[in-house]
This record gives sequence, C-alpha cells and structure tokens, in this order.
Amino acid sequence: TSSRKATEVFQAREWLGVVSDNLISNVLSMIIVIITFASGGFGLIVEEFDGYNFSTLRKPSSTAFVIGCCIGLLISSVCLKVVASSVNTVLVCFSLAPWRFHINHPDLSKDMRASWGGFWLDEYDWLADPEREEVMLC
Repeated sequence: TSSRKATEVFQAREWLGVVSDNLISNVLSMIIVIITFASGGFGLIVEEFDGYNFSTLRKPSSTAFVIGCCIGLLISSVCLKVVASSVNTVLVCFSLAPWRFHINHPDLSKDMRASWGGFWLDEYDWLADPEREEVMLC
C-alpha cells in the first residue's frame, strides 16, 4: 500500500523523526480546542444578548454553550484535518522528490530546507548549489 511505501522511504532517508514528530497534529488539536470554546462562547453571547433561545430547557445558557461548542468542534475538525492531510502530503512528496520541489518552487524549497535543515535535511545541501541546478534543468 502507499502508506507502507511512504514508511519505507522515510526509513531509508532516516526521516522517521520528522514523521513521528507530532508537532503539526498537536498544534492543530490545540487550535481545534480554542475554536471549539470560542464557538461555545459565541453561542452563549448570541443566546444572552440577542434573545435567541436554543432550547426550552431550564438552563438555556449552558445549552447554547454546548451547541456552539459542538458546531465549532465539527467545523474546525473537518477544516483542520484537511490542513493536516496537506502537511502529510507535502512531507511525502518532498521525501520522494526534493529536487522536483526545488525546481518548481525554489523559494519554498529554500524556506523548507532552512526550517528543517541542519538536523534532517543535510543530505539536500546540493540543492542550493547553482551548478547542480543547471544540470537538473537539462
């Protein structure tokens, strides 16, 4: 399967540290929690100040907060899972063909190597060599 092949590529390039680093997923999870509570607060504000009742229960404020949280959780989870998948796709594509990324997007490639370089991407220092770039374009 494709996930097995991607894992083999990461193992061959010794990039398992990059893949197993859950920084992106942890940050996106924190953003989801923030959006969830902000949406709950927005639901509470709408219920309190606009006079709109979300339910006929005894505690309409807590109901408005819960409904707002549920809506915020649902929407932010879907949207940010797309972002997480995009980041994973970029990692896999970059690990398979970093030179193509460098040829098509040299500025982004330079930024990516500068951000992750030194620790994981030392083997791609040749991408910055202008003579090598001319050979790759031929």
